[in-house]
Amino acid sequence: MEPLDEYLGDCRRFQRETFVQAHPHPWLLLAVTQDDTSERWRAFRTTSINSKILSRHGDLPAVAEGYRVLEIAKTADNPWRNRISVGRARNNDMVIRDRSVSKLHAHFSIDASGQATLTDAGSRNGTRVNGERLQGSDAVALVSGDELRIGRIEAVFQTSAGFYDFLAGMLTE
Repeated sequence: MEPLDEYLGDCRRFQRETFVQAHPHPWLLLAVTQDDTSERWRAFRTTSINSKILSRHGDLPAVAEGYRVLEIAKTADNPWRNRISVGRARNNDMVIRDRSVSKLHAHFSIDASGQATLTDAGSRNGTRVNGERLQGSDAVALVSGDELRIGRIEAVFQTSAGFYDFLAGMLTE
């Protein structure tokens, strides 16, 4: 995964449509609280907005340190062609190493038009979208800004355009 400062640089250089073409996949934005330990975040395959990036981009607000970014994308080794698996086990496309996340917790699907859906995979602690627990194998269509909860991990779903808007908002604050 590329460093987030590259995405911030792309946000500065590119118009929204060009950014979306360059980074077409959706994202999860994870808010970090004061009591989160650095060990917990090392377990994610994430890129973080941190003080190193802030020193290169001095106009970013301090709130930028409060986020981690997780790319919603396939890995080469996962056998499901149409699913992006999420779970605690290392063979998932998106690994979230938290005890509240099942080994295979949920999966994202993205259709040809770019519409993303989320389905719980029978997890013990459940998956929620905007506070509503997903039932059975129902797939829920996602839009930018949807609040997700995977086990006890809270995140905000962003489309590529939504991620651009998020970054652009940070750069102009």
